[in-house]
Amino acid sequence: MRKMLLPATAVLLAVAALAHADVINVDCQGTADYETIQEGINAADPGDTVLVWAGGYFGDGNRNLYFNGKQVVLTSVGGRRATTINADSIDRVFNLIPSDGPDTVIEGFTIMNGTHSYGGGIYCNGASVTVRDCIITSCTATQSSYGGGGVFVGGGGSPTFIDVTISACDGFYGGGLLSVQSSTPTLTRVAFLGNTSYERGAGAFIENVGGSFSITDCVFDNNNCTGHDGGGLFLSNASPAVTGCTFVRNRGATAGHVMLNQDSDPLVENCIFAFTTSGPAVFRWNEEQSPTFTRCIVYGNDDGDDLVGTISDTLVRDPRFCDVLHGDVTLCSNSPCLPANNGWGVLLGAFGSGCGDCDTPVEDATWGRLKALYR
Repeated sequence: MRKMLLPATAVLLAVAALAHADVINVDCQGTADYETIQEGINAADPGDTVLVWAGGYFGDGNRNLYFNGKQVVLTSVGGRRATTINADSIDRVFNLIPSDGPDTVIEGFTIMNGTHSYGGGIYCNGASVTVRDCIITSCTATQSSYGGGGVFVGGGGSPTFIDVTISACDGFYGGGLLSVQSSTPTLTRVAFLGNTSYERGAGAFIENVGGSFSITDCVFDNNNCTGHDGGGLFLSNASPAVTGCTFVRNRGATAGHVMLNQDSDPLVENCIFAFTTSGPAVFRWNEEQSPTFTRCIVYGNDDGDDLVGTISDTLVRDPRFCDVLHGDVTLCSNSPCLPANNGWGVLLGAFGSGCGDCDTPVEDATWGRLKALYR
């Protein structure tokens, strides 16, 4: 009989915990429960919400932040453009540890000026937290043999990033994001904009052995690898599903947009690869790798529009962005990337229509037609 009562007791305790979940208010102006973010987290119980009012948060108690395994939602009142956590280039902003799980949420902040040997903005060591609707900008990883200026993911962590912008961050490897040690980050609607790496993976460097993860509806724009490979994305022993992404204006000597290193065989669908400023669109380490590219557009890349591996339903055609020179990679209403304008009826890239018709002086060509010219 005692064994039968334990599950019911556990349910009652869980319900009671939810019923008594509190909101802890933080205001840097001193009008709420606490003035610093760390004070708010420390005061919260599991299941609570720490609600941060609009303003700029800096100084002690607003950098080098820890949840210490406490499952709470840290969110803002005014959203990510009104609520800034600024580490003043003194330390990183967040330290996340293995006991920080999916119910630990960071939502609605600009996270900036974090600096550390690796993981300047967010250091995610074995954690599986959720980061939503945030900007991570101007963060730096200083260690010359590591990286992850904006975000470091290691220790087998499985964090989720949704509606996040990582911009103007830098590091030796993975200027925007570095993920290693069999970690599996899920990236959905993440924009990697203007990040720099000094060796590999300016937007993101992901080294993963066997784990499953996805990169969906993401943008890699104007990232610069000053060293060798992967201006947009560097994959090493990693084979994610890459779906609906836009790669544009990235720079890397060996691979402008995507470098596939060692046993990296991603399935890439419904993506755009356009206008590298250095390097080809995609490069693979060896001929034995077997990535798959399906329903993609590749166009205008500085060192060639060749894709690699198994290629099907892929076009060499101007994607017709609304204003690519100013970072607007929404699509003209006559873009072949829109479902109504291609034979597959699917959206290619991360964004839909954002302006009217645009002109192009370039004749359309299929991938098969171009290959036939060289037979």
